[in-house]
Amino acid sequence: MNIHEAAVETRSALRSVKRRPDILYVDDDKLLLEQVRSLLRANNLDCQCANGAEEALQMLTSGIVPVDILITDHSMPGMNGLELVRKLRARKFSGTILVYSTLLLCIERETYEDLQVDAIVSKMGSLEALIVAIQVSLLIRDSVPISEAYLGGACAELKTTGFNNSLGA
Repeated sequence: MNIHEAAVETRSALRSVKRRPDILYVDDDKLLLEQVRSLLRANNLDCQCANGAEEALQMLTSGIVPVDILITDHSMPGMNGLELVRKLRARKFSGTILVYSTLLLCIERETYEDLQVDAIVSKMGSLEALIVAIQVSLLIRDSVPISEAYLGGACAELKTTGFNNSLGA
């Protein structure tokens, strides 16, 4: 199963999802913020965007913006994605956390895994890998029954052995 097939397959399974998620995408690249927002909208998903980790933390701690799924870049000026995830875990953030980054050192990847992020998706792969990661997180969140064979096929294509690992890396 390739990434495109996995995206199509998860899209059909999403009909069982109870409600659309509140997504917050965090990046310091304004062009990428708009590209990801457009991609999510094309896949019937809405998202708020934060220009950097400090802005995201302010949005999250204010309680004004509900967030089910946080997607964060790692390399950002000021507070990076890892610091943001640490602060959110310290505040008992219960939503899904996806790291969407170009390059991570092994120690950074291990630290994200220790902080139990739900997935690490490489920006070097296709944007569809990010969509599949979001779709799979929604299916898991809502306990939608999905076959082991299907999930295994999607994860194999995403180069992962489980959802709490690296996707598209």
